[in-house]
Amino acid sequence: MTRTSTCFVIMLVTLLTLASSAVAVTGLPVARIGIVTDGPWARYPDSLELFKQEIITLAEGEFDIRFPSNRILDGGWNAGAVTAALDTLLEAPDVDLVVALGVVASNEACRLNKLKKPVIAPFIVDDRLQRLPFKDGTSGVPNLNYINVQKSISEEVKLFTDIAPFKTLTVIADQFEINALEDVAKHMKAYEDEYGIGVEVIAYDASAEKTLEKLTPSTEAVFVTSLLRMPPDEFEKLVAGFIDRMLPSFSFWGMGDVETGILATMTPRSNIQHLARSVAVNVMEVLRGKNAGDLPVFFSRGRSLTINWATAKAIEVYPKWDIITGAELLNNHVEGVGRRMTLEGAVNESVRANLDLKALDRAVASGMEDVKKSRADLLPQVDIGSEARMIDDDRARAAQGQRPEKTWSGSLTGSQVIYSDKAWSAYTVSKQTQKALEEDRETLRLDIINSAAVAYLNVLRAEAVLNIQTDNLKLTRANLERAKVRVSVGAAGPEEVYRWESELANRLQDALNAESSLLDARSEMNRIMDRPLTEAFAPAEAGIRDPVSVVGEPRIFPYLETPRRVRVLSDFFQEESRAKAPELRAIDAQIAARMRVLTAAKREFWLPTFELVGNVTEVFDTSGDGTEFPPTTPEVPDDTNWTVGVTASLPLFSGGERSAELRQAREEIQRLGREREAAAARISQRAVVAMNRVRASYPGIRLSKDAAESAANNLQLVTDSYVRGVLSIIDLLDAQNLALVAEQQAANAVYDFLTDLMEVQRSVGAYFLYADQAERDVWFDLIEAYFSQ
Repeated sequence: MTRTSTCFVIMLVTLLTLASSAVAVTGLPVARIGIVTDGPWARYPDSLELFKQEIITLAEGEFDIRFPSNRILDGGWNAGAVTAALDTLLEAPDVDLVVALGVVASNEACRLNKLKKPVIAPFIVDDRLQRLPFKDGTSGVPNLNYINVQKSISEEVKLFTDIAPFKTLTVIADQFEINALEDVAKHMKAYEDEYGIGVEVIAYDASAEKTLEKLTPSTEAVFVTSLLRMPPDEFEKLVAGFIDRMLPSFSFWGMGDVETGILATMTPRSNIQHLARSVAVNVMEVLRGKNAGDLPVFFSRGRSLTINWATAKAIEVYPKWDIITGAELLNNHVEGVGRRMTLEGAVNESVRANLDLKALDRAVASGMEDVKKSRADLLPQVDIGSEARMIDDDRARAAQGQRPEKTWSGSLTGSQVIYSDKAWSAYTVSKQTQKALEEDRETLRLDIINSAAVAYLNVLRAEAVLNIQTDNLKLTRANLERAKVRVSVGAAGPEEVYRWESELANRLQDALNAESSLLDARSEMNRIMDRPLTEAFAPAEAGIRDPVSVVGEPRIFPYLETPRRVRVLSDFFQEESRAKAPELRAIDAQIAARMRVLTAAKREFWLPTFELVGNVTEVFDTSGDGTEFPPTTPEVPDDTNWTVGVTASLPLFSGGERSAELRQAREEIQRLGREREAAAARISQRAVVAMNRVRASYPGIRLSKDAAESAANNLQLVTDSYVRGVLSIIDLLDAQNLALVAEQQAANAVYDFLTDLMEVQRSVGAYFLYADQAERDVWFDLIEAYFSQ
């Protein structure tokens, strides 16, 4: 090849390279985008990457988007530097389009004359207040597209006064923004006349402490702007200062601030992402050849009230119901707080403190005294007495010393039953009655344990359902925001937003109902434990998905793995329930008492009552007529008189009472026998029914969990397709409802199984899964022996 040919090839390659400089290696047109920010964002530093990623994602397959690192400039929080950075990018030959990411950057970009290249300014607070060009929904200025985020500060201030009424409002903003947006700051002062409140605007001053010092004593509420250059830790201190001063606060920026501790905001978390998506859409329109000045400036921003309930409680601000029901509550007021509690602790406290059980304890103690009373008839009886007596004098004289006119004496009488079948029968009956009462007490104790366990599990269940409904409510809010985005880009009509707003109202009602159910469940648990009905507590097992962590003994699970093992275990529990049920032992005690009554009724016809009796009488004093015995009396008796003897008595005729007692005793025994048979059948059935439920609920845990996972995966796919416009709102609603039902069933499955397992133990009359190790070993030895038969 000659020298001339070589030079020609080099020139040709150079020309081709220059000609293709706007084309990527992939063959896609290259678009170089420059960015100007007001300054480094100390808060939310990832937002810049969010805007870049949205543009790259939307341009995928159509343009090769590049952001030269030396063309991402910030103004260092200086208005002049911001303007200079804009001028630099507008003059730079390696920049095709400029994005002004900042309130001041966007404002300054809109005031530049004769833009040489397209500029997107997405942070316009209010185009009217900022006096920006506007024509037929566009800027009307070649190469200029701004996005009016339509922050209705007036509406937000009005809502703030509804949440926490105040007379003096302090607005905290960056001095940089206050200087650059004087008209907006002046407009804030106009609220003094509109709402009858005083408004003061102060600047963030280097630190939270210095900023808080600027708050005047008259400040009753605080409105916080973006404060993007405030370090996150300083912002946390600022928020803590508001709470310490009991000041309600409202965020202009969004939910992230509320999560930090700000009381409320109307800006949803997704708002910045929607704005980034709108910027990306407009960038794509420009790259496709449309003039930026012809693009719409409107932005359909999301509006969703969020309230930090922990902050509300801390500063003692409680909004009205119509506000609460329309808001998303962070740190919800029904979450478990207060003393920590476990299932075992709740059961033990219930047994110790339950009022019904305490009342029956007193009945048992009273019954023991009845036993002692009936036993007293079999023990010696001793009486002491004193008598002062006066008779007429003529009779006293006629008695010749036997009955003086005036006598004062004392007596001591004693008796001891030698044998009385009726007394022994009464004693035996009282002991058996007491035994029946003690078995009734054991029955109630078992019922209290079961009620306490079920009530505790119902609290866990209600908390799980509330969390699910809350998550579903959040999802519905997110879908409402997705629908608004679809409407804003023309992918859907306004009816879709209305449909999601209706769905949101329904989901709010569901969340309120779930909250009410949780409060009801807590009050039932507190009633059983004899605690204040509204007392809050924190269950240790909240959010469980695996029953092993709650069941005291995991050795039970292998016996539930197959239908045959469940059937054999059910047979074992049937036998054990009949052998150990306190209800049957109570009836057995009543039968034993009636049998003794029957025996006594038979013996009463022929067996007398034998009794030893004695008496001693001492005359202390006599006076009046008849005190002297006649002189001819052979021996004058002393003042002491005593008797002792044995009696035997047998009723001969009592009007048919004894025969009636005999027949009644026989009928009572027959009645109790039938009652025992019926009770035994019910107890066996209780064990069978409980095991039948376990048979379904145990495998149901895995099945419902699988269903919930599949429904969640389906919802994710349908949501993505809905966002892309592939599927309709009906498809998303169906998928969301399916996921909701599946998640609730998965949560309920665990609590259903645990409740059924508690019912099995109640039917057996022993909560052996929660007993000590020795007792559990005995039970499982019995189970294994039964299976080995």
